[in-house]
Amino acid sequence: MLKKTERIPHSIFVFFLKKGKRVNTENFILIWTKHHETLISVVVSKKVTASAVERNTIKRRILSSIKKYFLTNSFRQNMALIVIVKSNYTNLTRKESGNAFKSVLGEVFK
Repeated sequence: MLKKTERIPHSIFVFFLKKGKRVNTENFILIWTKHHETLISVVVSKKVTASAVERNTIKRRILSSIKKYFLTNSFRQNMALIVIVKSNYTNLTRKESGNAFKSVLGEVFK
């Protein structure tokens, strides 16, 4: 899990959702905008999977990829990052999901 200081608060989530730049892939939507600190949010709706256990597993996988590729490497910048998961994501293995996320981050934050 992320620290509370690294999560996007509900009060400004909608602002970032409207203002941010978007990248649509077949597995997720990545929304980002510049901000004075790094804030992250992962959204997995009930339409993706009805089970709360599976939704939390997906969130943990994505947060793990974010920590591995975004927070520790040269991608790190001060910005707000929202990841909205699509239903295709449930078909991916752990390795495929990490590679998909890494490739999108590489394209976006060159």
